[in-house]
Amino acid sequence: SEALKEATKEVHVQAENTDFMRNFQKGQVSLDEFKLVMSSLYFVYEALEEEINRNKDNPVFSPVYFPLELHRKDALEEDLEYFYGTPFLRWALIAGCALITLMGLYIF
Repeated sequence: SEALKEATKEVHVQAENTDFMRNFQKGQVSLDEFKLVMSSLYFVYEALEEEINRNKDNPVFSPVYFPLELHRKDALEEDLEYFYGTPFLRWALIAGCALITLMGLYIF
């Protein structure tokens, strides 16, 4: 985890210092902006959880396999269903694409 933290440090610092992310971290974003971020995170966690599950028996990865602590997709799905209704996935995709476009591709 330390190697990953160090390898991604510069990118995280850049992302955390955008106006949008500073406002997001302070809770100073609109509901629509919040929903867009949650929409984009859904797809991030979907990919992460797929790889986590695929590698759970890998001897290098298995010591840090904590699905209860690391999995967030189901909770995000519930939030998105609340915000967008039952067919949330279609709206989440649209919202996620809109976020990337609006924020200039380099928000995260």
